[in-house]
Amino acid sequence: MALSLGLNGATIPNADLVTGIHVASDAGFSFYEPRVALLRDNNVPEVRHKAVTLLAEGALTWLPLNALEGVFELDQAGLLTHADQVFSLAERFGVTQVIVVPGNPGQETTLSVMTSTLSRLIDRAHLLGASLLYELIGFLTYAFPSLAQAYAVASNVGIPLVLDTFHLAVSRASPQEIALLPPEAIGLVHLSDALTRGKAPEELQDADRVLPGEGGFLSRPAYSYIKDGLSWSGIGRGFPPQI
Repeated sequence: MALSLGLNGATIPNADLVTGIHVASDAGFSFYEPRVALLRDNNVPEVRHKAVTLLAEGALTWLPLNALEGVFELDQAGLLTHADQVFSLAERFGVTQVIVVPGNPGQETTLSVMTSTLSRLIDRAHLLGASLLYELIGFLTYAFPSLAQAYAVASNVGIPLVLDTFHLAVSRASPQEIALLPPEAIGLVHLSDALTRGKAPEELQDADRVLPGEGGFLSRPAYSYIKDGLSWSGIGRGFPPQI
């Protein structure tokens, strides 16, 4: 089955919003994933109008806004204020989904606390016409860094996961774990590679990331199960992968 791919704005960090949309369209992508900082820097009426017009002309669709970060690092008042700003930004550009990223809480976080916090965010997002997705971050300093934990969090509040091939490897997710996820549990897949020479998966950092195929990660037979597992889970049947 042919896949419809999206372009992540972080892949071309030196491009402004309008240029990024042009690049995605000219390269034949079907989706474009905006970043919070990029939208914030272009949050004026004329640029918003131009961006939305270019999306339509290029037959592109927004992917979820990336991201409301540090969800479990901020106090409740600070988090809700920050969340309202991000959700309002998404509404102004016509983006209807927002990714939430757990962050490093600095202390043990329970599932009940996680559920309560996310439920509040879901309610706030709905007021501005947005829905949420929860991203697995495999770094051990982050809250709930395993696939099983991230799925428990997301399913507990009824929102889909964002799975990044980089973080699946860092978290050492097994092919069986990935394959057992129901297709509806996965809202978005980030395809990324990494420079892995001399490093175990759990030692990798964001600075090691490169484009798919440029590193020693996705090409390694040892990690082919990640792609296979995602295929078993239903890649191409309801959620777009993107680079």
